[in-house]
Amino acid sequence: MNRWSRAGCGVAIGLACWLAQPALAADRTAGPPGQIAAVALERQGYRIGVTPPPAAVYAATDQGVFRGGPGEGAWNRVDPADDITALAISQREKTPSGPLVAHRSRVDYETILFAGDRRGRVRRTSDGGETWADAAPGGTLGQITVLLADAAGGVWAGTSERGLFRSEDGGGRWTGTGTALPRPVHALAADPVRREVLHAGAGGGLYRSADGGRTWSAAPLGPPGSTFAVTSVAVDPGVPSTVFAAGRLSCPGCPGGPGPATASFRSANGGASWTRLEKAVLGPLVFGKDGSVLHAATPDGALQSRDGGSTWSPVAGDPDPPRAVLAIDADWPGRVYARSAAGGLIRLDARCAAAASALCLIGGRFRIEVEWDAAGREGGAPAGALALTDRTGSFWLRRPSNVSLCVEIRDARSSNGHFWLDFDARTIRGFAVVVTDMGTGASTRYSHPEGQRTKFTDHEAF
Repeated sequence: MNRWSRAGCGVAIGLACWLAQPALAADRTAGPPGQIAAVALERQGYRIGVTPPPAAVYAATDQGVFRGGPGEGAWNRVDPADDITALAISQREKTPSGPLVAHRSRVDYETILFAGDRRGRVRRTSDGGETWADAAPGGTLGQITVLLADAAGGVWAGTSERGLFRSEDGGGRWTGTGTALPRPVHALAADPVRREVLHAGAGGGLYRSADGGRTWSAAPLGPPGSTFAVTSVAVDPGVPSTVFAAGRLSCPGCPGGPGPATASFRSANGGASWTRLEKAVLGPLVFGKDGSVLHAATPDGALQSRDGGSTWSPVAGDPDPPRAVLAIDADWPGRVYARSAAGGLIRLDARCAAAASALCLIGGRFRIEVEWDAAGREGGAPAGALALTDRTGSFWLRRPSNVSLCVEIRDARSSNGHFWLDFDARTIRGFAVVVTDMGTGASTRYSHPEGQRTKFTDHEAF
């Protein structure tokens, strides 16, 4: 890599990478009609070497279940039922018929969408809502409160009256947990690696199962005599031993009175022990695909944390802050879906915003920011950025005519499946360049040491 050094967003440089990402902006035209009850995202097929398209969105409202595709604002009602309380989606890659060949091979998914309602019925569709079949007839399970599905065909249905039910064949046959788990069941989360490990918010506590829900043990949360009405549970997909739970804690000796009071907890050992977080948040707790960002809700709006719940910042909206993040696109983590203050669905996109020290290139998909070393800006010398074309720009020190760095981004996905980054340093000053792909959320930091002057190309950055 020549004399430059390239690093991903590790511990040492994570702050610099994340600071390069601007606040999310809302698209107010994206929501379906009605009050949102549940949201599920369907990953779309794509060709290897090409950026996957945004997910299709299923939204259950008080006016039915709607499907919205990547074409913004186009919502089709695929189910007129107005009593849907939960959605879950199961997706797995179809087995390719031949060897994978970059730029020509296509990745497709087998998809099943499940919808649960107040009458205890679970239905499923495998054709985008064109046709539906009963996975559990009405009244069989009791009012559905939460659904969970995985790619291996496992489906779990939490109910208000009859506990938890499990199906291993995509909803064909159901088995109840009997009295193993208190009711009602409010929240479910599964370990992404060990699918038999489940966490559930039920009754007045949090429970863990190591055998797919057949047996359960209570989590040691709160002081003796307390009850913890769990509203949401989330497992970090990047570090599955890290689990979060949020809800309302009631106990005789709790600070601030017997409650109930909003509380949130974190476990670093898979639920064996728990630590109460300083910041109290509510559900839903939603992770991005890689676990780098956790979203939560408060009465004042949605929050996000990039350090495991130690600190939080608002999830910005335009013009209003969202109340809760409901889902994050797995292939486009810069796109999230949230509940508005009015109860509807809004889409929030990470949009590149140019600044004095940052450029937006390739239609605003990439944000490039330069961080000058202290010695490079002696006396606080002025610095700036100048866009030249949609794919090129420059950075300057002291005055605009003193060009110190030229950058170019080329879309070379037809060649090797990547965007190419070209840098031409025209100074021996030390600096770093942070490049963020707003479509995927990926961020890379390149360091240019003091005393060097070089050109550099990265053919596999994004």
